[in-house]
Amino acid sequence: MGQPKKVIPSAPLTVRLPEPLLNRLTLFLWSESEGRVPHGEHQRFFTTLLNRFFSHRELDLAPYLGTPPGSHVISGSPAVVEALERYLKEITQ
Repeated sequence: MGQPKKVIPSAPLTVRLPEPLLNRLTLFLWSESEGRVPHGEHQRFFTTLLNRFFSHRELDLAPYLGTPPGSHVISGSPAVVEALERYLKEITQ
């Protein structure tokens, strides 16, 4: 019989990470009660991270702060970033 089909199918992905970064991720996802990273936690973590990445917009604050480009970058939802950018343009004119 098996499991029912998923509404959104998934596909395998192999990623190699620098060991120190993988160690940090493992510690972050680790479950003391299970004594391991729970099944599906890596997928949940990367799915959340990718959804956030694709749904956010970045704004470089350098022109408003007088700092080198790329040194003060924020990200947020497009509506919030656009509102902040409009406000910053108004007060710096």
